[in-house]
Amino acid sequence: MLPPKTPLANAYYRLLKRLWRLGPAPVPQLFKDLDLSRTLGDKLIDQMAQEGVAGLGTATGRLRLLDSYGTVLGLHMGTQTVNVAVVNFVGELLLSRDFPYPGRETPLDQAILQIVKCMEPFLRPPIPPLRGVAVSLPGIVDPYRLILLESKPLRLLQPVPLKETLGRSLGRPITVENDANCCCWGEAVVHRSRNLGNFLFLLAERRPYSAGETPVIPAFSIGSGLYLNGSVYHGTRFSAGEFQSILKEGNLQRNQFSVTDEEMDQSLDDPRIEERIARELSRNAALLVNTLNLDKVFVSWPREERIGRVVEILQDEIQQNWSYDHPVGCTVELPTMGRLAPAYGAAGLHLESLFQTADGPAPYFPGKN
Repeated sequence: MLPPKTPLANAYYRLLKRLWRLGPAPVPQLFKDLDLSRTLGDKLIDQMAQEGVAGLGTATGRLRLLDSYGTVLGLHMGTQTVNVAVVNFVGELLLSRDFPYPGRETPLDQAILQIVKCMEPFLRPPIPPLRGVAVSLPGIVDPYRLILLESKPLRLLQPVPLKETLGRSLGRPITVENDANCCCWGEAVVHRSRNLGNFLFLLAERRPYSAGETPVIPAFSIGSGLYLNGSVYHGTRFSAGEFQSILKEGNLQRNQFSVTDEEMDQSLDDPRIEERIARELSRNAALLVNTLNLDKVFVSWPREERIGRVVEILQDEIQQNWSYDHPVGCTVELPTMGRLAPAYGAAGLHLESLFQTADGPAPYFPGKN
């Protein structure tokens, strides 16, 4: 694709973004909507056709992005399992795979490279060429500089500069983001043709307190992401969304709630403890929902058979926290991509970043690293 920050590139990316957001459209309508002259528009379409990124449908005459142009590999680095999603350039999930997390002593960059290598047999034709790798990580991430700043789940308390350690080894552009933030981007990408408004994503997973731990596996580890005014909110030091219950007192317990670690370890076997955790999470979320006047909450849960009850509790707590008599205008929904939400969202963020206008406020430009 064209380099950013040139007049021709600006029109090129505006056209790409229009196709990405709203799908195929007749050429005359595109030129009118984007205020492109026919000469410039035809030149852009020829360039896109030569690159294979977009083309005219033979039957419809509409210009569209071509799913054959390429794919992005989305990796969610859990502490026990790595979920992988292969997504094409129109946002379609082509396939997914799960792998055990590499050994606890394996450096993060090497763990990522190992998973990419494991995926190579699945990335042969007819799968389109791999054009980017996107990584979802538990912890505090600077997605602009591609640095994992800190991650208790991965037992990494010093910054890991993934741009430097991975960029050349992968041979492809890379995107890195916090896992719950990736979930936000995934919903934004899946529903990109309509306005989702402002929303909260609650990512509840079952995982050890830190990578490599096997004896003690708490039922719930919570991450949250905020999507505000068309973008993920990171906070000044990129730690927005790091969850700790307001009901927890002190730091004697390793889990994020007011329950003891012993109770947490029993929560998947004791519905009463699980419900208590769901209620506590919902009370924390309700305060945020009503303070920020959010439109939606997406919530995942480790046990699918309990998710319906969790949705009921969330809806109840949001309403209980509301100051007025009429119902709160906030819906509670399940993740569109289910358990693949972080992996798909990482790939979706990579695509969303590529299809921004060259001179506009793009959140990231992975193609530049």
